[in-house]
Amino acid sequence: MFQLASTLIHYFRRNRRTSAGKSRALLSREVTTSFHEGGVVLLHIGRGLVYSANLTGARILERMMAGDTAEAVVDRISLDCEVPREQVARDTFRFLNELKTHGLLQGSGGCRI
Repeated sequence: MFQLASTLIHYFRRNRRTSAGKSRALLSREVTTSFHEGGVVLLHIGRGLVYSANLTGARILERMMAGDTAEAVVDRISLDCEVPREQVARDTFRFLNELKTHGLLQGSGGCRI
């Protein structure tokens, strides 16, 4: 779901703070994003690295940046895609933890259910 990309054409900053006590994603201050029809590209400005994720990764990140909890994102994707919730939860939290490992996500984005 997540690989190093070679180029970044357009990017913009999207970063929303959310209320405490919920499992929400907050991008690192050094990260900019570009959502496109194939997914999302993330640029870590401080490290000069570019990462990309597919449409599912983009959907997860976009919804969490809009303020949804990880649990709400999991529920929505499970329902929309008719995939067992446990599988969606496992994949979603693996993705969020990978973002956090690469320094793209801060806060409680790598979370639990």
